[in-house]
Amino acid sequence: MAIVSLACTSCSSEGTLAYYTIEPKVALHSSGATDVSAIDAAYGDRASKQYATEKQARSEWNAFINAVDDKAVVIEGEDSYYKFSLVLKDEKGDTFVTVKVLETIDWDCTGRHNPSIH
Repeated sequence: MAIVSLACTSCSSEGTLAYYTIEPKVALHSSGATDVSAIDAAYGDRASKQYATEKQARSEWNAFINAVDDKAVVIEGEDSYYKFSLVLKDEKGDTFVTVKVLETIDWDCTGRHNPSIH
């Protein structure tokens, strides 16, 4: 029984559809002086990218963070933010869900908050 269970586990992990991606969470409640174009430019086409390995994903994550010119980012409003997470997604039923958050970084009215490692 243990051998059959182990064999099934290895089969499902070989055919897994899991992927890494950079996922945004945005709440901008003031249109005044808010300017997030430096973040948007750095994020660019990463919005649609999926990475097969954690190494690839972390490389893109670091490139994204390093590309943002923090001096150009202005977020107005205490409850406004731009938050990004490096996540692992996996199939659950008919959809993909976040199964692990590796790191997060966010910008708000006080500036950039350093990446947190989970």
